[in-house]
Amino acid sequence: METMRNINNQMLSVVSRFCNDFSGQVEGLISLIPEDMSTAPEHFTNLHKLHAETHRLCGASHCMGFLQVGRELEKIDREVMSLNGASPDRVRQTLPIIRRKLEAVNREFGWLSPARSKLINRASALEELEAAEKDGELERASENAKMRILGREKVLFADDDPYVRELMEQTLTELGVNDIAVASSGREVLDMLETFEPTVLVTDWNMEPVSGLELLKRIRQGRTSLERDTPVMFFTAVKDRKGIMEANRYGLNQLLSKPLLPSELSEAVLKVVGKRFQTRNKVWDVG
Repeated sequence: METMRNINNQMLSVVSRFCNDFSGQVEGLISLIPEDMSTAPEHFTNLHKLHAETHRLCGASHCMGFLQVGRELEKIDREVMSLNGASPDRVRQTLPIIRRKLEAVNREFGWLSPARSKLINRASALEELEAAEKDGELERASENAKMRILGREKVLFADDDPYVRELMEQTLTELGVNDIAVASSGREVLDMLETFEPTVLVTDWNMEPVSGLELLKRIRQGRTSLERDTPVMFFTAVKDRKGIMEANRYGLNQLLSKPLLPSELSEAVLKVVGKRFQTRNKVWDVG
């Protein structure tokens, strides 16, 4: 119970800071769109950045447990992406609409509070349920066993949002992972592999310039220093059926949905680690 309580307290701290910063982050998105598009250059140069930042904030909102906010930002991001390759006239016509939608998001959700976070509420409810149902000795024994297993792993976590990185790093630490590295992009992951060799990679799906899918492909094709069977888990709020099928073809081990409870993260890592151990033992026995 103590581990769960510590994780929940740290989670509350990160989510609280995300809430305090949310309105400012939306204002940052709005500032990327000129108020008067008639004075904007013919080729709007901020479109790529607007997509990247809207997508990042969408994913972070899901991760922090604000699903309605995440869904609204996801719709806006799809509109931004639809402008890729569009005519200058269409861009000029559509961006003011997107700006108004972002302003509406800020008006409607600028009040974000941890009390409205599904992540916080689910975690608190689970803590109360476990406190009521579990035998203290058995729970501690189970918790210690899981922490010993996780303590042998080296986890590399990648996400383009700083709040998500902090939340996941703190959670993994409390779960017993002693060796953790965090990266803000797929490119940074590739750079870090020169000095850090993870036994498990947990990565956001959509990052630039190197996506989670591209990382998975490179690992499975032997184009990194990692073993080809290194467990790879995607952490995402987007359900793209075609993308999931492609990821599965390249050997994705687990798809983690935002928001993710600490217990779900722990079980997912234990699951892929256990499967890797069993597979390698079978290969060894056959050899």
